[in-house]
Amino acid sequence: MENVQKALKRFPSHLLAAVQSDIHDLHSTRTQASFLQMRDAVLRKWMEDSRLLAFSQYMSAQWLYGPFSKWQAYATPIGFATTNDPVETFNAVIKRDYTLRRRLKIGTLLRELSACCQDQSLSTPSFQFGVTPRHRSHAV
Repeated sequence: MENVQKALKRFPSHLLAAVQSDIHDLHSTRTQASFLQMRDAVLRKWMEDSRLLAFSQYMSAQWLYGPFSKWQAYATPIGFATTNDPVETFNAVIKRDYTLRRRLKIGTLLRELSACCQDQSLSTPSFQFGVTPRHRSHAV
């Protein structure tokens, strides 16, 4: 969201604070339904202010409807990194599952990265918006 911060620098402080608050509220939504409702309300509010017209079009195309629109807190499964950057999330997977957070010799590193590529190409997890238990617990 570095580009968002750059775009916001040119706004007056009171407008900057309001937009940052809106973005934080969007990020913190707990469900997709509440995000969609809040997204529409925030976009309407931003479009009413002529100073925010270009910014609202950018946010809409890039962050709210575009290819990077899964940055909300509810879109991150429990136990996974909560970074907004998919590259950082992937780096965390490499460190956690393949290098085990240690430096490897080049031959070992290449084998681990090859295994990573094979694993990632085979796994295409679909994101579930609802909670699904893995197993049923037995009553005691």
